[in-house]
Amino acid sequence: MLNRLKNLSEDVAKSFNDLNSGDGNHQQSRRDPLKQLKNESDALTKTTPDAKELTQPSDEDSDASKKSTSDKNQPDAAGGTNRSTELDSGLENLPPRIKAKLKKFNKYEEKYPILLNAFKVEKKKNELITLFEKVLQEYTPVSSIADADVLVEYLKGLDEKNRLLTSELTRNSKENAALKKSTAELKKKISDFEENKNSPAVETIFSADTTPDAKSDESSIPHKGGEQVSEDAQILPQKSSDQPASDPSTSGVDKSTTSKEIDRLKHELQEVTNKLNSEKERNGELSKGSKELQVNIDSLQKELSLNAKKVSELEKANSDLSDANKAEQEKKNILEKQIENLKTEINELKTSIKELETQKNSSSAQNDEEGVGFKEPQSNNTVSSTNASSQKSQKKNKKKRNQKTAKSSNEETSSPLSVDKDAIASSAKEVTGSLAAKTPREIELEEEKSKLQQKHDSLVSEIREVKNNLKSKTEEVEHLRDSLKQVGEDLVEARTEIKDLKQEIAEKSKELTSISVSDEDSDSLKQEVATLKDQLSAKEKSIQSLESDITTLKKELGKSNENQKGLENLHHKLSHLEGDLSSQKQLTDKIKAEKEALYKQLEEKGKSFEKLSKDLEIALTSKKEAGEEKEKLNKRIAELSNKSDTTSFKLEIETLRSTIDNKTKTIEELNGKFNKLNHEINETKESCAKLNLSADKLRAENEALLSEKSEFLTKQESLLDKYKTLSNDTNALRMEKEKIFVDYEKLKSEKDDLLQELNQSRNGTQGLRQQYEELTMRSKEYLSKIDNLEDDLNESRKILQERTRESSGIRRLLAEAEERLNEKDRTVEKELKKLKLENRDLEDNYRSMIKKKQREVDESKSIAHNYLSKIEDLEKRCSELNSKYSEMHQKSNDEVVNKDDGLNEQTQHTIESLRDTLLSYSKEIKQLEKQNGILKQLNEESNLKFERLLKNYKSVTQEYKSINEKRNSAAAARESSESQQELAYRSRKNSTESNGKDEDNTNVAYLKNVLLGFLEHKDQRDKLLPVVKTLFNFSSEDEKRFLSFV
Repeated sequence: MLNRLKNLSEDVAKSFNDLNSGDGNHQQSRRDPLKQLKNESDALTKTTPDAKELTQPSDEDSDASKKSTSDKNQPDAAGGTNRSTELDSGLENLPPRIKAKLKKFNKYEEKYPILLNAFKVEKKKNELITLFEKVLQEYTPVSSIADADVLVEYLKGLDEKNRLLTSELTRNSKENAALKKSTAELKKKISDFEENKNSPAVETIFSADTTPDAKSDESSIPHKGGEQVSEDAQILPQKSSDQPASDPSTSGVDKSTTSKEIDRLKHELQEVTNKLNSEKERNGELSKGSKELQVNIDSLQKELSLNAKKVSELEKANSDLSDANKAEQEKKNILEKQIENLKTEINELKTSIKELETQKNSSSAQNDEEGVGFKEPQSNNTVSSTNASSQKSQKKNKKKRNQKTAKSSNEETSSPLSVDKDAIASSAKEVTGSLAAKTPREIELEEEKSKLQQKHDSLVSEIREVKNNLKSKTEEVEHLRDSLKQVGEDLVEARTEIKDLKQEIAEKSKELTSISVSDEDSDSLKQEVATLKDQLSAKEKSIQSLESDITTLKKELGKSNENQKGLENLHHKLSHLEGDLSSQKQLTDKIKAEKEALYKQLEEKGKSFEKLSKDLEIALTSKKEAGEEKEKLNKRIAELSNKSDTTSFKLEIETLRSTIDNKTKTIEELNGKFNKLNHEINETKESCAKLNLSADKLRAENEALLSEKSEFLTKQESLLDKYKTLSNDTNALRMEKEKIFVDYEKLKSEKDDLLQELNQSRNGTQGLRQQYEELTMRSKEYLSKIDNLEDDLNESRKILQERTRESSGIRRLLAEAEERLNEKDRTVEKELKKLKLENRDLEDNYRSMIKKKQREVDESKSIAHNYLSKIEDLEKRCSELNSKYSEMHQKSNDEVVNKDDGLNEQTQHTIESLRDTLLSYSKEIKQLEKQNGILKQLNEESNLKFERLLKNYKSVTQEYKSINEKRNSAAAARESSESQQELAYRSRKNSTESNGKDEDNTNVAYLKNVLLGFLEHKDQRDKLLPVVKTLFNFSSEDEKRFLSFV
């Protein structure tokens, strides 16, 4: 029996594996689960019938069967009426119990397509659910639909990420806008500077910086101006020499004073021109320095842009690493969950193995203690060898068995019959054989247990290694995050510093614009010189701050060789230097503008001096001419006075006097002008002296700026060297980053290997689950059969006790007859055992009937021939018993003869009943052949009958509910009817056994059809799932296991 069960379990496991492989191939062919979900979403809207409304069909009496046949003959459907009439015509010659069973089978047959369609709908829904789970597993960290909390947390994390990204985008947009504004301002400044550079005034001022020839040309310009002044001064004495020396007293004084003043003015002009030339040279040097600073600033800007790009690339790489680490952590959590599930499954298997061992020990102990040779121990041991069901079913079965064994033991003790020692020994041998047959399965379980433990240990070690690697990676990522945080803080500080510098530059620009240079006031020139000094001091301070910043940069660069902090700090410091350089540019531009203003003032004053000198020459010439005319007029007056006083001469004298008066007035006016011009010349001399002082100061300032420029250049070179070292460090960091990526890929490959091993272990556990579920199904079936057999045995024991009480009087009279009757009982029991073995063979044949129907027909025919031969043997034995019984009647008394005649009649009655059962079996075989053909037709016509069967769904559910009640009523009727007579009991016992076999066969065939339909028709699994639940009494846990297995 155990070998048969093993073979059957192997066949079922192979079929399940084939189905699973077919499912895997089918799922691989489905490449787009999202499209499939969209296309097949209509299956979710379909409703499946409620399990409560379904009722299992029950056995019907003859009257009820007649009513049901009359109801079925109504015009509900044409195909159904024809089939029912055919069956009714074939059922007329059968006994009523077989008719009821066949009608019950017809009801099952009618309900099968409903259940199949319901199974298909539920299966479709389950497929959609599995596809949805796969989509969730691919795109989310959720492993199953039960992990709703994980999905909610994942969605919350996505929302937080989106918020952070939006905040970062807004911040970046603001920063970009600020940077665009700053770049636009810089471009405007550069364009203004280029325009100022290209202007003719600036070109004339800074042309000395281009070539030495240009310097010489420009230096010759003021000398020419001086030569012109000297030529003008030489013209004056020539004119004075051209005058006649008539009045030496007046002309000599005028000449000496004017010549001294002219020489002094020439000397002052030469000094001013020399100062101007020196200032131009200094300005040229400053312009060169500003150009070099611009070049350096441009190079620093380029380097800053490159550094910013590098920093952005590093930030992107860091974000990628953080995302990868997050994904690894999620996968790690999934692996840990899977490992916990495996641990729980392993613990369950261990507990199940321990329970099997305890059951084995308890069953062996019970068999050793009780030593009962009847049928119960053997059946219990076979069930314990194959049973791996849940704890609840085991406890219930144990309670039932203990109660029944207790009842049987009490009844056996009460009965006066004594059990033979030979039967006890044979039962003990059978028990030991069943226990010995149990050991190879246990060995296989132990081997699988050891393999699972080895796999578990290897997985634990690999997971530990993965955890260690993940810890190291997380530490590195946290270190990078800390460095990025420090970089962000440095950026914020640099931005604040840049804002402060911009504010200072704006204030300085306002102050510079507020300073206005006047052309004539020396006080304003002094103020400008003071402001220039303040600016120079500010520049010195800024240079000192730059030096301090450079020292801090050196310290920070020495500290930040290992990380990227040095690059970012350099970025900020360079931006700070850019601001300082821009401020220095502005200051230099302002100084240039001030110098240009001073040059313009000097040029204007030179022009005014030339005008004054020309006015002096004109005044001197007019003065000389007026003196000459005065002398001439005086001479004329003297001549006229010496002559006679005539009226004409008087008139001439008066006219001459009037002209003399006019000339004296003009001379006085010219003297006033001359005094004014002398005063203005004195003022110009004072302004020139002030300008000389300011020029000296500017020279000193230029020299200081040149020294500062040389120091700044040295510092800039040191900064460039440090920048090169930092670039080398960044290259080293890139190499390390590449190594980290290589390690990450290795970890990914190792992780994939671990996942493959986990999948393999899952497949192994699924195989164990399949075997476990198969064993549970079989154990349930056998437990139900054992319960039925135990009920039958209890009934038979009761009847035997009654018969023993009735035959106690006969035993007193006929001891020999009692012994013969006991021998007959033993032979009947042996025959019953043989019949049970044949029943089991029939059950196995019926299970293989679905796969190979032709073989079933042949096997049923062979079984019928065997039954005929056995019945013939029984008839022969009965004839022998009759002959022996007749001899006993001849020897006994008349009363005993009457009783023996009654017994002979009973034996004849039993023989007739056996013949009737043979005929019924032959008819049943024919009907089974017809039903096989009908089943084929029904399988083809199931789709057409679906609409009609939906209408009968409610009636089916009601019948399904009333099955248990009818079974109980039938069992009660059976007990009342079988307590009449012993021979009648034996005949009825044979008939009930045949009916029980039919019921078992029909139940097995129906279960086979349902299970195979569930496995073959994947589309109808959703519809058949509630049917499977109701048939096998699945709980929620059993349903989950069954769905996971499928």
